[in-house]
Amino acid sequence: MFVAFFCFMHPMVFSELHSSQDTVMISISQQLNGTQLPWDVTKEPNPCLWKGVSCSPPNNSSIISLSLSGFGLSSSDFLSEVCRIDSLQSLNLSNNNLKSISDGFFNGCGGMDGLKVLDFSRNRLVGPLPAFRNFVGLEFLDLSFNNLTGGINSQLSQLVSLKCLNLSVNEFSGMGTEGFVTWSDKCDGLYWHLLTHGLTVMSVKVLGIVLKLTFSGMHQFSISSNLGFHHGGS
Repeated sequence: MFVAFFCFMHPMVFSELHSSQDTVMISISQQLNGTQLPWDVTKEPNPCLWKGVSCSPPNNSSIISLSLSGFGLSSSDFLSEVCRIDSLQSLNLSNNNLKSISDGFFNGCGGMDGLKVLDFSRNRLVGPLPAFRNFVGLEFLDLSFNNLTGGINSQLSQLVSLKCLNLSVNEFSGMGTEGFVTWSDKCDGLYWHLLTHGLTVMSVKVLGIVLKLTFSGMHQFSISSNLGFHHGGS
């Protein structure tokens, strides 16, 4: 009776997390030691109970979402390790101090068919828009509120499943005409889709003005508050 009462008062998450993912999470926690990330394997050995980590229901056998928003991260070198989590569907790195996205991320996470959501908004990313190659399952990409510069041409052309893209509040100076068509509505349809399909997406937001693209599967795109763009609604 006491055991039953204890379990009632203290709900537990019984983890059957694959040992390889457990090892990866411990490695990530060690790499991010000294940041504001509150992961401590000595206090809580179950990564499925760590802040910002969501595992697949009902048995927590794999990690499906990481939300590392607002932890003061300044280096993206650890992302190559994150890309070893092949079950990952959502990665939120918003509200940090990242100045670049490591090659290890593009080399490792490119080709992960299940990765649907990437949020790098509100960081300090500089330089040209990177090329997202082989992210064939990606549906939502947010790079808003950074310091990205240069033109927008074919860097996103391989995002064949993309439904919603936010590049607003950057310093882009021009856009290639290839792939761009007309203005459309907000991204609330994708937001609902993500919620109803069980993803834990911490920073999905309804975007403002959006642009429809001809890339296969692409519906909506925001470029508001960038340099060198003059646009209007349909």
